[in-house]
Amino acid sequence: MISKEQIQDQALVLFSKYGLKSVNMDDLAKELSVSKKTLYQVYSSKEDLVLSLFEKISSSWDEQVDEILESLENPMQKFLRFTLLRYQFVKRLNPSFLLRSGKQYEKVYSYMMNITWNMEQIIVGILHQAKEEHQLRSDVNVEVFFNVHELIFNAYFEQYNPVVPGSRETFKHMIIAPIAGICEKEEFDIWTEFDSLILSYN
Repeated sequence: MISKEQIQDQALVLFSKYGLKSVNMDDLAKELSVSKKTLYQVYSSKEDLVLSLFEKISSSWDEQVDEILESLENPMQKFLRFTLLRYQFVKRLNPSFLLRSGKQYEKVYSYMMNITWNMEQIIVGILHQAKEEHQLRSDVNVEVFFNVHELIFNAYFEQYNPVVPGSRETFKHMIIAPIAGICEKEEFDIWTEFDSLILSYN
């Protein structure tokens, strides 16, 4: 019998390539050379399949986030690694798949909102710690910066394909440059850190 992992892997390929709405269980069954009945023996609905994909993605995400939080790096190094981790997820997944999935399925939307809330708490906490350790300018409002940072990141996420040539430079100027503006350069040189760290993500 076909495994959950095989179904998830093929579903992610199809959803990322054609969009969630355009792919149905018949399409997936055809690609896997199985009957639709076989798919429904594993997943009761397309929504359950989509939710399982998000749970799988989230599990991988959580492992990497825990690794960052448990590291001995300073707060801004953690924040930078966190930002680059998000960049890697954008490279791996078609942005339209992530953006539209939650709008179509209530369970998925609820799941995404929970992940988003947890992520916000982590990032804001890291930035407050960075400010306490004088890596950020004393006049920085962490909550305001975070909201602006998210708006810019989402604009990049929605408008740029991270796999095309030049997109990394776009990311550097859209995402990293504003972060540099709030740092105390004597305490943390984000450009040097970014150029060094980005090599490990290639």
